[in-house]
Amino acid sequence: MDKNGISYEIIDYSGITNVKFYTSTDNGSYIPFHWHRAVEIIYIQEGELDVIVESSSHTLHPGDCILINANIIHSTKCTVPNKAIVLQIPLDFMEKYIPNVQQLVFFWDYQTKDPVKKTKIEMLKTTLEQLQIIDDIRPDGFILRFNSLIFELLFQLYHNFRVKVFQSDLSQQKKDLDRLNLVLNYISENYKLFRRMFQEHFGCTPTKVRENMKK
Repeated sequence: MDKNGISYEIIDYSGITNVKFYTSTDNGSYIPFHWHRAVEIIYIQEGELDVIVESSSHTLHPGDCILINANIIHSTKCTVPNKAIVLQIPLDFMEKYIPNVQQLVFFWDYQTKDPVKKTKIEMLKTTLEQLQIIDDIRPDGFILRFNSLIFELLFQLYHNFRVKVFQSDLSQQKKDLDRLNLVLNYISENYKLFRRMFQEHFGCTPTKVRENMKK
């Protein structure tokens, strides 16, 4: 993995739901290695998707549902057209409702044969499908139902899939992430303003400058 090619993704969350939820229809794409401060869930409904999470590779098929923890490097590649539910939940939102979420990771084996674990995953997939339906139809007051389902899903994550990280392993990492997150949050909040001011002053965008420097 070329660490120089890893980027940080700024996710545009909904102001009324505090998450990003959508049904993805992908006819072919490649998203290079990146990371973000959000838990991401991908539930494949049609087709296939190749996902690399750190050094672990997965090919997802219809019915497969995978979780990628916050701050984890990952990439995706679609070579077979697919349809998928995608949910991204920012840590800042989770911290308000889940105690010590920085000390937790969430995990399930989407290929498990254990009947109890399979039932828990199926429950979560059902919640995702309900979110998809309410997001597609959007009846009057849909946001009430949508948000209630988000909290149901958070409860399932916390109750069924949480794994506590040992504090000794976490303390320095948390300090480093806290410092980095201050910078990333500032960049995210001020990026549009910076881009406009940069363009007014220099007559071009930061992206254009970077491209010219590479030539």
